Amino acid sequence: MPDATLLRGLPDEPDASTSLDEPDARVHHAGHVTEVPMRQHPTGPSDLQVDTATATPNRLSVQELTSEAFAAYGEIVRPLTTGGQAAPAHSRSHEDAQLVLSGGVPRLWIMQLPHVGLSFSRIARHRRVTQCLGSMDGKEWLISVAPPSDPDDGARPRIEDIVAFCVPSNVIIKLHVGTWHAGPHVTGPGGLFLNLEHADTNTNDHQSVDLGVECRYRLPQ
Repeated sequence: MPDATLLRGLPDEPDASTSLDEPDARVHHAGHVTEVPMRQHPTGPSDLQVDTATATPNRLSVQELTSEAFAAYGEIVRPLTTGGQAAPAHSRSHEDAQLVLSGGVPRLWIMQLPHVGLSFSRIARHRRVTQCLGSMDGKEWLISVAPPSDPDDGARPRIEDIVAFCVPSNVIIKLHVGTWHAGPHVTGPGGLFLNLEHADTNTNDHQSVDLGVECRYRLPQ
């Protein structure tokens, strides 16, 4: 279960954050540095702004992260005992995450995220690549997800399909292609996160939609 000691007593702060996998404005390729423009939020029927100030917040109970509970949204990468510098071929786990990276140039980078509050009113997805996220601070963190759905530009997840998880510090999560997600969210001042995606994910494969309601984490008391 989520560690109530770490999550207790923090306010449900309103904000409009969504998937926080922002580019760091530079990508390194073979010793060269390429400038990457910040992503543009798409416009269209799914991106209409809705006044969330007068809407009743949607409270999300934080679930324990298990393979069964997370299966519709992604996979969990857990530590694998090797006994040495390398794992023998037969030790490959049947739970190894299945990655989809063939449609572009893979990018492994570290996100330095500020504290953005414990609520959100936008959610995003990537339709060409899986995404892996994990804490590098040794702290648990929060993410909200909804299963992959209609790939059309005008699609959005149903509010009732959004669920929240507490991710332990010693695992990495892999999001399926098209999984809607908001986060990472942290209860402290911020955090460092490993992120594996495509080099152009945040500019060419980022669909972000306004949910029309503020979603807030319901933390253990």
